[in-house]
Parts: sequence; C-alpha cells; structure tokens
Amino acid sequence: MRVSEIMTYGVDFLVSSDPVKKAAERMRDKNIGVIPIFEGGEPVGMLTDRDIALRVVAEGRDPSTVRVSDVMTPDVVFCYEDQDIEDAVDIMEQRKIRRLLVKNFKDEVVGVLSTGDIAMSTTKELVGELIKEVSGVAYPER
Repeated sequence: MRVSEIMTYGVDFLVSSDPVKKAAERMRDKNIGVIPIFEGGEPVGMLTDRDIALRVVAEGRDPSTVRVSDVMTPDVVFCYEDQDIEDAVDIMEQRKIRRLLVKNFKDEVVGVLSTGDIAMSTTKELVGELIKEVSGVAYPER
C-alpha cells in the first residue's frame, strides 16, 4: 500500500508571523491537530495543539500576541506520496512523531499522513507497533 492511498490531501498552513490564536481557531474550525508553518512557500515548522497547550496556555502567554514561530516545532519531517506505507511508518517510529508532511515527485507538499490515517487503513499490528513506538517518548519511565 502506498502513502497516496491513505493520506489526507490538501494542506492548510499558516506563516510564522501569524498569532497562535489564529492557529487555534483554524484547528478548531477544521477539526485538525496540526498546522504546517510555511515561509516563502517552504515548510519551516509544525504547530500542534499540544504545542499550544504546553508552550502558550500552560505558561500563561497571550495567544493573541505570541507568534507561531515562537512555539512551533522547527523540525519538519517528510515522506513521499509514492512511498510504501511501511516505509513512512518506519520514519514515524524512528523520529517519534505522529504526523508527516507528504510531498509529490516535484517536492511540493501535497498533504499529511497521520497515525489516524494509518489506523483507518492498515492492520492492527502495524498500528499497534506505531503507537507503541511513537508514544515511548512521552512516557519514558514506563
């Protein structure tokens, strides 16, 4: 199975100077948990609902004035839409991440691959192993 068969096409994004409040509103309105951050047409980071909760809300910062660039995760990890799904899962497991941006053969970002996409379309064994591996970072004492 290829990434293109199960990924979510289309990318809703913000720019690094946007306020976190705009990101949170977009997440609410689109029912999504991550927004890629672009500059000059290129992805420069990923902002998750968890980033907002831990780096803005928990620290008592004002989401209307904090920029997404101040709290985003600057590491952007990709896979390609023609890759085998197991290769993409390997990337997610190695990097301990739950979402990958997906590029086409022209190196254009065309969508996102999430653990949810994988859970809805693959085996219980593959999903279970993926969740176990990416969750290990959150609970290292277990």
